[in-house]
Amino acid sequence: MNESHGRAVREAEQRSISDERNIINGNRGREEEGSVRDQRNIINGNPKIKMWMLYLLAVNAVSEFPQLDGKTPVTVGLIAANTLVYMRPGVLDDLLPSLSEACLQPYLVIQDWDLTRIFLSAFYYVDESHFVYNMLSLLWKGVQLERMMGSTEFASMVAVLLGLSHGIVVVLAKVLETFFGYPYPLTSDCVVGFSSVLFALKVVLNYNSPNLTNVHGIYVPARYAAWAELQLVQMFVPGVSFLGHLSGILAGYLYLRLRGFSLAAIFCPK
Repeated sequence: MNESHGRAVREAEQRSISDERNIINGNRGREEEGSVRDQRNIINGNPKIKMWMLYLLAVNAVSEFPQLDGKTPVTVGLIAANTLVYMRPGVLDDLLPSLSEACLQPYLVIQDWDLTRIFLSAFYYVDESHFVYNMLSLLWKGVQLERMMGSTEFASMVAVLLGLSHGIVVVLAKVLETFFGYPYPLTSDCVVGFSSVLFALKVVLNYNSPNLTNVHGIYVPARYAAWAELQLVQMFVPGVSFLGHLSGILAGYLYLRLRGFSLAAIFCPK
């Protein structure tokens, strides 16, 4: 029994090494498509569940609408842009690149200098659950931060955090491959979604908060909420990008450091 198990483990490791070599040797397109198919299989909801989740997003958006007062155009615009890219209505379906052409794969960013993936990947999602969860989170965080900071400052921050967080994904993936001999995040990861930016926004929103906050049923100090969610999501949601979420957190702290914010400057603008 143990010998059989050990043989199976060795065979799996050999297949993994072979797959990684295939990518490095130029068969990147085929492996990338395989990675995307794996991501699409993370959550296999039936049509009723998918419709319910889209309905949930619509209800939350409508419930927030009276509070917007036209003061959060950037948040509304981001949600609209994400929705259009995800739904791909009409001619957009032909104009927009496919998920496999837009996802953030660090190897392709470095090898082909394909920087468009750093920005486009944030607007792509593997399924309705992924999309709706991200948009609900963006709605909640975006409304608060944009009203506090103003639309111009908020838009600038989101753009910087997007570039920083996905740039850090690429750097960390290369570091893991170069110094630790772990090539999977570099060659096989194919990251999509707004999650990295959302984790960065959570860091900014809660950085100086003295309060407790509820993270999936667990109360933690708000300033550590992003770290708590990082661990909980990784434990209970298989297939998510730990590197992407971690990079978002690091991007949030780096942004605050670079701008020299005490957060009072954000929440109490002159």
